[in-house]
Amino acid sequence: MTVLEPTKVGGLQDFGESELSIRTLTRVKPGHHQGVAREMRRILKEAFDREGIEIPFPGRVIIFDNGERMKLQNALVRLNLKRVKSFPALC
Repeated sequence: MTVLEPTKVGGLQDFGESELSIRTLTRVKPGHHQGVAREMRRILKEAFDREGIEIPFPGRVIIFDNGERMKLQNALVRLNLKRVKSFPALC
């Protein structure tokens, strides 16, 4: 068995813009901590999905009219950025 003791939940550590940090402590055999941590995150994510809890991810939506899009495209060309893979509609 990889886990030596049941996980102890220390509580909510911090609120972030798009995260909640929960402190836990799980004693495992040496060298197995990464696999156990990965499995704990998987279990937690599945529980969130079952309960309909979404994890918010920070993001920005930028809307340009045609003139502004052209200004941005010209600025990118000046910076030798002919194509921006993340935003192909802007190039």
